[in-house]
Amino acid sequence: MTSLLRRYSAIAATVLLAVTPQISSAQTWASWTSMNAGNVFGTLGSNTVTYTGTFNSYENSNTGFNYWIPSGAYSQNSVVPPSNAGLIRFVSAGRGSIVFGAPVLDPYIAFNSVGQPGLPVTYDFLTSPFTVVSNNNAGGAYWGPGSYTTSGNTLTGREFSGVAKFSGTYSQIDFTFDAENWHGITVGVGSTNVVPEPSTYALMAAGLAGLFAVARRRRQAR
Repeated sequence: MTSLLRRYSAIAATVLLAVTPQISSAQTWASWTSMNAGNVFGTLGSNTVTYTGTFNSYENSNTGFNYWIPSGAYSQNSVVPPSNAGLIRFVSAGRGSIVFGAPVLDPYIAFNSVGQPGLPVTYDFLTSPFTVVSNNNAGGAYWGPGSYTTSGNTLTGREFSGVAKFSGTYSQIDFTFDAENWHGITVGVGSTNVVPEPSTYALMAAGLAGLFAVARRRRQAR
């Protein structure tokens, strides 16, 4: 490989690194800061996040009471517990959407006190499959131990607190939920980097193709 080709290869590697989302093992959790009649607004690292739909109220991330302590239900399998007091509270049955300002990779939802021993509450995540990665089966949550079951894209809790991971790229997560006296959620991501738009990849590919075409012509001209 000529020195020119080496130089273009180094440039290509740098560009690829710049536009490829970097996945970290730690979670960044939403900071919920304000609400209106149908929405709760927050930030998620450098991104924005909005909950829209049915909800009762919310716990401000900066001034609310922290129901995520104790944090044992949210710290299994390398999960990092929610780092602030923020959550969205539900009482009535309804439907909601978590909308990211820009697409994210591998989002998480942390649940607080979903259902009761004699009153199961089900979340249906419609078209979004998930895996429960941390739970309070043995305790470690503000309201004590609980249990859960899953079936397809649904999660049913009986005093369940824990974390579910949604693998893949998401701009929005839609779900329905049952009525109960009180339960809450927040959202996080494994990386605060947003996913590049398809046009970014297209421009990058065109640029790299041009670089290598120039290098090839210069080599053939010698």
